Amino acid sequence: MNNDKLRRRIVFEAARLMYRREEKEYYRAKLKAARAMETRLLAIIKDGKGEIKQLLEAERELGVWRTKIEESEGELRYFANLAALS
Repeated sequence: MNNDKLRRRIVFEAARLMYRREEKEYYRAKLKAARAMETRLLAIIKDGKGEIKQLLEAERELGVWRTKIEESEGELRYFANLAALS
C-alpha cells in the first residue's frame, strides 16, 4: 500500500470508530431516559390515585417505554459484540 492509501484508510477507520463511540453514547443516554420514565410510570401505577382511565394509559405507556429500553439494550449489546470481535 502506498502512503496515500494508508493515510486514507487510517482516517476512515478513525472516523468510523468515533462515529460508533458517539452512537453508543446516544443509546446510553436514550436508555437512561427510558429507565427514568419507566420509574415515574411505575410510581404512578403503584400510587393508584386517579381514574382507571389514567392508570390504564400509564400501563400502556409503560409498555411503550419498556420496548424502548429493550431496543436500547439490544443496540448496546451490539456495540459490545462489535468491540469484542475487533
